Amino acid sequence: LFMQVPRSFPETSFTFYIFMDGDVTLREVKDFGFNTGNPWLTFEEYLLEWEPAVGFPHFGSADYDEDSEVQIVFNFDQIVVAYHTETLPLLLPYTERFDNVSWWYCGTVQNALCAALYNSHRMQFNALRSLSLFSNPSPTYLRASNFLFPLTWIGSAIKCLDSLMAIPWFGPFQSATSNYWDSTRRAWMNGILKKKGNVQYAVTDSDIDKVDFCHEYFFERDLHRMCKSDKTSRPSLTPVQAILDHLKALQSSAGMVGGKMLELDRIDLAIKAGQVAEQSKQLIDLVLQDQKTQ
Repeated sequence: LFMQVPRSFPETSFTFYIFMDGDVTLREVKDFGFNTGNPWLTFEEYLLEWEPAVGFPHFGSADYDEDSEVQIVFNFDQIVVAYHTETLPLLLPYTERFDNVSWWYCGTVQNALCAALYNSHRMQFNALRSLSLFSNPSPTYLRASNFLFPLTWIGSAIKCLDSLMAIPWFGPFQSATSNYWDSTRRAWMNGILKKKGNVQYAVTDSDIDKVDFCHEYFFERDLHRMCKSDKTSRPSLTPVQAILDHLKALQSSAGMVGGKMLELDRIDLAIKAGQVAEQSKQLIDLVLQDQKTQ
């Protein structure tokens, strides 16, 4: 759909592409000084002021700090999302890798990529709240909810440990992660809100050190040109094992992270889940292929 825009408006440049559900409504719920009386115009005001990589209003059970005008949220809903034009090659279109398992998993992949690649530039605007007019989805939608499957799958494409640390492996369905200071890397692992400024969201050659562009997520889109191999790589669990080792080291040295013990068993399960997910997908592919030949 978003490819139709430049063809329909060849003389117009866009800064954001805003995607939304057909039944969504948007409301102003608090005024921090930007409200216009029209929630959609207010949304545009916030996007132009902060120019995030990904921007969205509050929705549902997502974390909400009523005293914060803007906050970083991990598990944001896809009901209303604005993507900066520079992020399109990395974030769109949504993966269809798990559509035959769960309609939620593509959003989990999106959330993980936004955390890993745009940690300080994924923003929830708390003056606004989106609402769905029809809360009961079709019973035909697949709703498997082991979110460690897609999380581990896309996590295997991230080669930079700092980026992996921004993903909440010990709670992939939570909206807000415990933001803690990593003294070794001298960084807040859940990011610090930053306006775009001179930051480039677009893919550059330097990103090859951060992302495995041979991973099937990237290989199936235009970014396959960044792959230095002639074939798609199968998901590797090495990066996930690296973050597991790092978290174990943190726990042994500090004991506590973000005010609570890390649930390392959950991370072990994430690694196993990735293996099971890959095996399951291969079996599903064989079944579908067999059905086609019959």
